Amino acid sequence: MRKMMAFLLLLVFVLSFAACGEGEEAFLDKDISEPIAENSHQSEENPESVQEEPKKKESLPEIDGEPLSAEEIEFFNEMFFPYSMDENGSYVTNPWSHFFTSYYDEVWEISFPMFIYYFPSDGREVDEEEFQALRKVEAWEFDNCETLEDMPVPVRSISKKDVDAVLKEYTGIITSDDLDTSAVAYLKEYDCYYNSTSDYGPGTFNCTGGERIGNTLYLYEETEQGTDMLVLIEEENSYNVVCHQHFANP
Repeated sequence: MRKMMAFLLLLVFVLSFAACGEGEEAFLDKDISEPIAENSHQSEENPESVQEEPKKKESLPEIDGEPLSAEEIEFFNEMFFPYSMDENGSYVTNPWSHFFTSYYDEVWEISFPMFIYYFPSDGREVDEEEFQALRKVEAWEFDNCETLEDMPVPVRSISKKDVDAVLKEYTGIITSDDLDTSAVAYLKEYDCYYNSTSDYGPGTFNCTGGERIGNTLYLYEETEQGTDMLVLIEEENSYNVVCHQHFANP
């Protein structure tokens, strides 16, 4: 109950983007392809704002592992909860949510534009000089905006070091150098990636069941559309992402 109240206060007071009266269960049941902002200013020039259709899978594989207990399922749902609290008592996005914004058979196939779409900014305000440098980058999509003032949406700088730290911590093996980042603008002189997200809709995974074989965990989220499967490797009380797949209902 306490978590529910904190979550509702967060939506209404802090972010001010969710529909009135919507609780934790409704939020977790949302399709991650639909951002939850009411006042979105997405541009048609930003196609990554809509998640790509999941790859078609014939059927959920038979794992035949040891079923997870109700306590374990609750543990993972708490671990994946979209928000956490920092040392200052402020709500921040749970890094796990970035791994739920696309589907991938191998973790290095993750959609990088979607991975950083709601990634925290480095906190800087991009100035005109930086913006003019950004305009020369092929992946930057706002060619019609000649000045920073012309931008219809905010320009967000995202530290490559921060991105790499999250990737390394939650996969154990990769950084952005191992991914296809060609669709995301990057400036070497600032060591930052850039996007223009103006809404907010972190990826979610509401675990409804799972199985274990050794240190490999197969977690399931069952919805009306089908089943999402998240595979993790457990290592010394940490978990590394292997894949996030979607299996449509017959």
